[in-house]
Amino acid sequence: MLLIVFYIIVAIIATLIFLIHLKNRGISISITFHALFLIYYFVIPPLMLLLLNYTDWLHMNIIRFNFIAHTTEKQRYLSLLLAIIGYVIFIFVFRTNIFTKRAKTESADEQLYETQGLYTTLYKAGRLFAIIGIICFGVVIYELGGISAMLGIAGNLRGYNVDKSEYFSSIGAICLSMSGFIYSAAICLLSCLKKKRNVTIWLAVVLIFLLLYLLYNQGRGPIVLFTLCILYAFLKRKDIKDSRIISVFLIIAVFVFLSSGSLRTILRSVSSGQTTEVTLIENIESTLNDLSYPYANTLNVTHFIEKYGFRFFKDYVLWVPELLPSRLFSEIGIQLPEIQTMTSIVSYEYSRGAKNLGGVPVDFLTSGFFQGGILGLIGNSIIILCLLRKLESIVEAFPKECSAIKFWICATITWSAVISMDPCKLPLAYLHLFILIFVMRKQAIRMKRYKPTPMVGKL
Repeated sequence: MLLIVFYIIVAIIATLIFLIHLKNRGISISITFHALFLIYYFVIPPLMLLLLNYTDWLHMNIIRFNFIAHTTEKQRYLSLLLAIIGYVIFIFVFRTNIFTKRAKTESADEQLYETQGLYTTLYKAGRLFAIIGIICFGVVIYELGGISAMLGIAGNLRGYNVDKSEYFSSIGAICLSMSGFIYSAAICLLSCLKKKRNVTIWLAVVLIFLLLYLLYNQGRGPIVLFTLCILYAFLKRKDIKDSRIISVFLIIAVFVFLSSGSLRTILRSVSSGQTTEVTLIENIESTLNDLSYPYANTLNVTHFIEKYGFRFFKDYVLWVPELLPSRLFSEIGIQLPEIQTMTSIVSYEYSRGAKNLGGVPVDFLTSGFFQGGILGLIGNSIIILCLLRKLESIVEAFPKECSAIKFWICATITWSAVISMDPCKLPLAYLHLFILIFVMRKQAIRMKRYKPTPMVGKL
């Protein structure tokens, strides 16, 4: 019970800091990171520990309850310590100018957007992303035997520990990874809608393929995130303040929390053709299962160190050979050495049973501890957060007309940093996002809304 009290005190303090942060910064990369960190590491843990004592009365069947119940007080306090260290480093990096300065931005009128080619850039980028995404996903559909066959097998292909090699060729596996370009295509085309000719036609085609991709992926997160991007852009065009938009998002969050399992059932019913009624308790169970795995991971971080040893930041180098299509090389007689990434390790452990791991992929704190214990967590957090702050300076230079792109980048980047922090996997998985950031950075410099700053500044 004392541990729960500690968590509640820390959560209240972090929430107050978050509200001040939100008032000063508005929606940004640091705000979305702040919100996700607060939820996953300071709100969910005490909630899970508290509910653990009342599961019989609540009749809740949450997978990780049994996992958490078999952890020691030492493991639970270590988890809290890791969360506090990560949070302190976050505040330190984003509240000082030691590592990087904030870029100054200037406002511009609508005519400048037209003359400086903002909408032309978005239109060209959207078309390029659309072509790449549609071709790649078209290959995926072809290799799975058509749309009907693809939707029918989609549920069996979800998860990090699923072997997809029997379904895809080496080219198909690459195309599957690059199908995410459809997301950026839709966001770019939406941002220049009614500003360029033929945008509506391109957007309609992209949305059809995006819908198919979402049905194949069967993930609730991408659907919710894409909807929030459109809603955020609409509300910003109405000059509604970010604080009020957050209130709207909180209402949506409550709805998603209470209907998460139903949404998953709907997506699965598309492939199976069978619908299942989901109760309110089952919806809550589904949400808590999804939100609790980062905490469950941190409870058992020492298990991995004892078995695999520290990684000593080699993941920041291994991403280069990880990008190489090993299966494609093997078909021409070149055998590349197998790379053991953090995701492959936790996927293997998770496939052996939940007692070994909270879930897959690797979360922010677990990733840092993997590098070298407490010191590894500190170093890894500084690296990631400095990169996020640098990206925030770029994103803040985006004009209001790019609100959808801004929110898409903020939410996607920080979501990946908090719950999927594997440097070996991120470059290819979010290649379209990094290209979009580069394109928008060049456009912001051209419009004199962004001036690059050195990585090291003054306190």
